[in-house]
Amino acid sequence: MSMQKSFIIKAFIQAIRLRTLLLSLSLCIVTASVSLYLGSFRLLLFMFILLTTISLQIVSNLANDLYDFEKGADNSERIGPERTLQSGAVSAETMKQWLQWSIVFSLVFGLVMLTLAPIFIHQKLGLIALGLASIWAAVHYTKGKKAYGYRAQGELFVFIFFGLVGILGQIYLYTRFVNLCDFLLAVSFGFLACSILLLNNLRDHKNDAQVGKKTLVHIIGLENSRLLFVLLLILAILLWGIYPAFQTITTTTSFLYYIGFFCLIYVILRFIKIQEDSNYDLLFKPLGIGILITSVLFFLSQLL
Repeated sequence: MSMQKSFIIKAFIQAIRLRTLLLSLSLCIVTASVSLYLGSFRLLLFMFILLTTISLQIVSNLANDLYDFEKGADNSERIGPERTLQSGAVSAETMKQWLQWSIVFSLVFGLVMLTLAPIFIHQKLGLIALGLASIWAAVHYTKGKKAYGYRAQGELFVFIFFGLVGILGQIYLYTRFVNLCDFLLAVSFGFLACSILLLNNLRDHKNDAQVGKKTLVHIIGLENSRLLFVLLLILAILLWGIYPAFQTITTTTSFLYYIGFFCLIYVILRFIKIQEDSNYDLLFKPLGIGILITSVLFFLSQLL
């Protein structure tokens, strides 16, 4: 492999922000767990649900890299890992091409996913509309004058698309129905996704204010945002924790995933002690890994 190709691959990996993909992976594991419990799990369908979900996350990450840079939000004052365009590793034109191809791949994976899903044609058409809306949301978080990520609406859209659409939509693909208890998972996972975005906005709130990016932190204030972060994680734990009470059959292993909650509690305890904005960045990895561990244990709890 030539030095140039190696450099481009490294830049692409930097742009898609691997640590953020843990949330998409966790989402797919959670919905696969529900389908497994209900006897509706299909391996090939799971693979394309995973590919579609991750490709949509990559669309969002590449769009954020491109449009945050164009708006001046990615500058030398920004805390956290350096973005790809910010570092000068590739041109804006290259980033646009990557974004276009990632959209194409998400569409292709999504269509194959719907082809494999055991649902009727009119239901597939409805889910195609949801898929297109997901792509729009992934791009317009930062794109355009009315980018919702710059208008303090990021957490709302994340809750909708990672929580409600993500969890309930994927369960529906496997089973053709959703139960009331599935909403517990949807709201819980939506809160977890919101906590990640809120942590990001807490870290960047000073720089965001300087470049005119208004987030929820600027609307409700720093201390209220910190309180909200803790509440989101606590509510996520509680809602996910009562899920077995709504299952027909439970055993001791049904509660195995409770072990993962200790990872989330650890994040809360570390978060409470934070005084410097730069330290918020240290929690992304343990939070992402904590969600992933809980999701994997949840899968095992439904398997065993």
